[in-house]
Amino acid sequence: MAKLQDVQVALKLSLDEMLTAVEEVFHPEPYSIEEIGELLEMSPKELRVQILSQNTQDVTIFKLYQRAKHVYSEAARVLEFKKICEEAPVGAVRLLGDLMNQSHASCRDLYECSCPELNQLADICL
Repeated sequence: MAKLQDVQVALKLSLDEMLTAVEEVFHPEPYSIEEIGELLEMSPKELRVQILSQNTQDVTIFKLYQRAKHVYSEAARVLEFKKICEEAPVGAVRLLGDLMNQSHASCRDLYECSCPELNQLADICL
Protein backbone atom coordinates (compact mmCIF):
# COMPACT_ATOMS: atom_id res chain seq x y z
CA MET A 1 0.00 0.00 0.00
CA ALA A 2 1.41 3.32 -1.04
CA LYS A 3 -0.88 5.80 0.71
CA LEU A 4 -2.93 6.17 3.85
CA GLN A 5 -6.02 6.35 1.64
CA ASP A 6 -5.19 2.81 0.48
CA VAL A 7 -5.26 1.67 4.10
CA GLN A 8 -8.65 3.31 4.63
CA VAL A 9 -10.07 1.72 1.47
CA ALA A 10 -8.70 -1.72 2.39
CA LEU A 11 -10.17 -1.49 5.89
CA LYS A 12 -13.46 -0.03 4.59
CA LEU A 13 -13.55 2.55 7.38
CA SER A 14 -14.81 6.13 7.47
CA LEU A 15 -12.45 9.00 8.20
CA ASP A 16 -13.77 9.19 11.78
CA GLU A 17 -13.15 5.46 12.19
CA MET A 18 -9.63 5.88 10.79
CA LEU A 19 -8.93 8.65 13.31
CA THR A 20 -10.08 6.33 16.10
CA ALA A 21 -7.86 3.58 14.72
CA VAL A 22 -4.87 5.94 14.66
CA GLU A 23 -5.47 6.71 18.35
CA GLU A 24 -5.78 3.00 19.20
CA VAL A 25 -3.00 1.54 17.05
CA PHE A 26 -0.16 4.07 16.97
CA HIS A 27 1.70 5.55 19.90
CA PRO A 28 2.47 9.29 19.79
CA GLU A 29 6.20 8.80 20.29
CA PRO A 30 8.20 8.54 17.07
CA TYR A 31 8.94 5.05 15.81
CA SER A 32 12.51 3.98 15.16
CA ILE A 33 13.37 2.12 12.00
CA GLU A 34 14.17 -0.88 14.21
CA GLU A 35 10.70 -0.80 15.81
CA ILE A 36 8.99 -0.60 12.43
CA GLY A 37 11.16 -3.42 11.19
CA GLU A 38 10.15 -5.57 14.16
CA LEU A 39 6.46 -4.85 13.55
CA LEU A 40 6.82 -5.78 9.89
CA GLU A 41 9.15 -8.69 10.63
CA MET A 42 11.92 -7.15 8.53
CA SER A 43 15.44 -6.01 9.21
CA PRO A 44 16.11 -2.27 8.96
CA LYS A 45 18.09 -3.02 5.79
CA GLU A 46 15.16 -4.91 4.23
CA LEU A 47 12.83 -2.09 5.24
CA ARG A 48 15.05 0.50 3.55
CA VAL A 49 15.38 -1.54 0.35
CA GLN A 50 11.83 -2.88 0.03
CA ILE A 51 9.65 -0.11 1.44
CA LEU A 52 11.35 3.24 1.87
CA SER A 53 11.63 5.59 -1.08
CA GLN A 54 14.92 7.03 -2.28
CA ASN A 55 14.36 10.26 -0.36
CA THR A 56 13.53 8.46 2.91
CA GLN A 57 16.38 5.91 2.89
CA ASP A 58 18.32 7.73 5.61
CA VAL A 59 15.38 8.54 7.89
CA THR A 60 15.79 6.95 11.32
CA ILE A 61 12.61 8.10 13.11
CA PHE A 62 9.05 8.11 11.82
CA LYS A 63 6.16 10.11 13.27
CA LEU A 64 3.48 7.69 12.14
CA TYR A 65 0.85 8.80 14.66
CA GLN A 66 1.23 12.49 13.87
CA ARG A 67 1.30 12.07 10.10
CA ALA A 68 -1.66 9.69 9.95
CA LYS A 69 -3.69 11.85 12.33
CA HIS A 70 -3.01 14.92 10.18
CA VAL A 71 -3.87 13.19 6.91
CA TYR A 72 -7.17 11.72 8.09
CA SER A 73 -8.26 14.83 10.01
CA GLU A 74 -7.35 17.06 7.04
CA ALA A 75 -9.41 14.87 4.72
CA ALA A 76 -12.34 15.14 7.14
CA ARG A 77 -11.94 18.94 7.21
CA VAL A 78 -11.99 19.09 3.41
CA LEU A 79 -15.28 17.19 3.34
CA GLU A 80 -16.72 19.40 6.08
CA PHE A 81 -15.59 22.53 4.19
CA LYS A 82 -17.35 21.26 1.05
CA LYS A 83 -20.51 20.50 3.02
CA ILE A 84 -20.58 23.99 4.54
CA CYS A 85 -20.09 25.58 1.12
CA GLU A 86 -22.94 23.54 -0.35
CA GLU A 87 -25.37 24.07 2.53
CA ALA A 88 -24.42 27.70 3.30
CA PRO A 89 -25.65 27.64 6.92
CA VAL A 90 -25.87 30.74 9.08
CA GLY A 91 -22.36 31.57 10.22
CA ALA A 92 -20.76 29.71 7.30
CA VAL A 93 -17.83 32.12 7.06
CA ARG A 94 -17.02 31.61 10.73
CA LEU A 95 -17.28 27.82 10.35
CA LEU A 96 -14.99 27.86 7.31
CA GLY A 97 -12.53 30.05 9.18
CA ASP A 98 -12.51 27.62 12.09
CA LEU A 99 -11.71 24.78 9.69
CA MET A 100 -8.87 26.78 8.14
CA ASN A 101 -7.46 27.51 11.61
CA GLN A 102 -7.64 23.82 12.49
CA SER A 103 -5.94 22.96 9.21
CA HIS A 104 -3.08 25.35 9.88
CA ALA A 105 -2.62 24.06 13.44
CA SER A 106 -2.51 20.48 12.14
CA CYS A 107 -0.03 21.37 9.39
CA ARG A 108 2.13 23.18 11.93
CA ASP A 109 1.96 20.71 14.82
CA LEU A 110 1.33 17.26 13.32
CA TYR A 111 2.70 17.41 9.79
CA GLU A 112 5.38 19.99 10.54
CA CYS A 113 5.03 21.64 7.14
CA SER A 114 4.56 25.23 8.24
CA CYS A 115 7.16 27.96 8.64
CA PRO A 116 7.61 30.97 10.94
CA GLU A 117 6.32 33.38 8.29
CA LEU A 118 3.11 31.38 7.74
CA ASN A 119 2.60 31.00 11.48
CA GLN A 120 3.00 34.76 11.88
CA LEU A 121 0.53 35.44 9.06
CA ALA A 122 -2.02 33.07 10.63
CA ASP A 123 -1.56 34.80 14.01
CA ILE A 124 -2.07 38.24 12.42
CA CYS A 125 -5.24 37.05 10.67
CA LEU A 126 -6.61 35.68 13.92
